[in-house]
Amino acid sequence: MEQALSEATRHSEHGILVVTGCLLGQLLCRTCGPSAPAAAGRVAVVQPCHASRQPSGPAVLVGPIRDTDDATELCHWLRGGTLTSDRLPERLREYARTLRRASAN
Repeated sequence: MEQALSEATRHSEHGILVVTGCLLGQLLCRTCGPSAPAAAGRVAVVQPCHASRQPSGPAVLVGPIRDTDDATELCHWLRGGTLTSDRLPERLREYARTLRRASAN
């Protein structure tokens, strides 16, 4: 999966790929993150930026990325250049929906 994302990032005009541990917080990661058995998968946060690396739009939470099909969809979305969540497949918006629900509680 990382290989495909790395390749898509390399072909992005101003792309940078950073791999890190969970940024969603310990409680949320235990609930729906990669270690949760019912929702195994990775998460990506994508921030559209200008050439100067200044943000040009809101960050988009993508995931869970569970398999090569999800990674392929993410790569296709990255290469498309319009980095808005409404252009992502529904299944790759699950983490964002979970965060919105959690913040409403």
